[in-house]
Amino acid sequence: MKKTRLLTAALLCFFAMGALDLVGLATNYFKADMSLSNSQAGFIPGLVSVWFLLVSIPAGRMMHFLGKRVTVLSALLVICPSLIIAFFCKAYWSMLAAMAMMGIGCTILVVSLNPLVASLVSGQHLASTLTAGQCAKAFAALAAPAIAALGVRYIAPEGGWRIVFAVFLVMSLLAALLLSFSGQPDAETIDSSGTSPASLRQCLASLRKPAILAAFLAVLCHVGSDVGITIVLPQIFQKRLALPIQDATLSVTVYYVARLAGAMAGILILRKISIKSGLITGVILLIAGLVLAGLAQSYWSLYLAVALLGFGNANICALIISRALLAVPEEQNTTSAVLTMGFAGGALFPLLMGFTTDSFGITGAIAVIAICIIGVLVYSLNLKSNKEQI
Repeated sequence: MKKTRLLTAALLCFFAMGALDLVGLATNYFKADMSLSNSQAGFIPGLVSVWFLLVSIPAGRMMHFLGKRVTVLSALLVICPSLIIAFFCKAYWSMLAAMAMMGIGCTILVVSLNPLVASLVSGQHLASTLTAGQCAKAFAALAAPAIAALGVRYIAPEGGWRIVFAVFLVMSLLAALLLSFSGQPDAETIDSSGTSPASLRQCLASLRKPAILAAFLAVLCHVGSDVGITIVLPQIFQKRLALPIQDATLSVTVYYVARLAGAMAGILILRKISIKSGLITGVILLIAGLVLAGLAQSYWSLYLAVALLGFGNANICALIISRALLAVPEEQNTTSAVLTMGFAGGALFPLLMGFTTDSFGITGAIAVIAICIIGVLVYSLNLKSNKEQI
């Protein structure tokens, strides 16, 4: 019964982790509500994602000493206040504070949640349990734009979209309550093996290895493109089709539907092709989608572009991480910490997009996304067919 409650809490935590995918949606709504410039709006995803660079390693050390369940609970206790502030905030700086807190909480959650699940489920059931968790996260990403649009339509034209924060708050509170009353299962103990978690010095030293450095830069570019796409898509739909923001943000839902479909297809397809082939195929779809998004003027051609972008981005992160872990099997913990730091690309590139959009319009934002995709393409083309030499 205790383990069942923890697994239920873990699924709710995966849903709460969907707050990471909420950042693109929130950026567009906050921009409209507060009349922000593109450069000001560019700080919003930055404040969510930069913490992957700063907090990943401390979160790993915290999990080592406090245990996985307590670390996950700590993450939720940071995320819940951030959602409350985001729901009520009216000022730019309070909104930035909420996004920063959300980023810190989600970073700790990303670092600790998979290990918690792994301590509860073993063998062949682990992969299916983690897949169920990713489906919960994907469902949260799919539902968020629809919930926001319903809030605008039925609650209030201005600010009604913030009901999405209340939904995520309820799910996070339920997860925290289940974790609080589940106690510490036998499998979930504090690490007493005598081994130390990866330090900042170890992580930086690992970047001297070409395979890890290349994978880190590729993850940086991939996450930058992923967050950037969710920000720029509603802007493209607003400009090309003259849609109100609540309708334009539904393009993000289509993007996540395509990503989910691509991930499900990848389960079968990636068993039959190499990691290099899978990466190159994904990048080709991304390039085709981005070119079409830059040129398309009609409703259906724009949604075809969205589908290509979502399908192309579906498996890239998993493939890059898998390739890096296979390249250095003796340093997987350190490599995982380094690659998690690469999620800070969601802070760097959207900020750059904000400045380029102010100067060059949507074309500038698309150019930044193109640079990210080219970075992943360069990584893919330089992969060796055999085990990469370090």
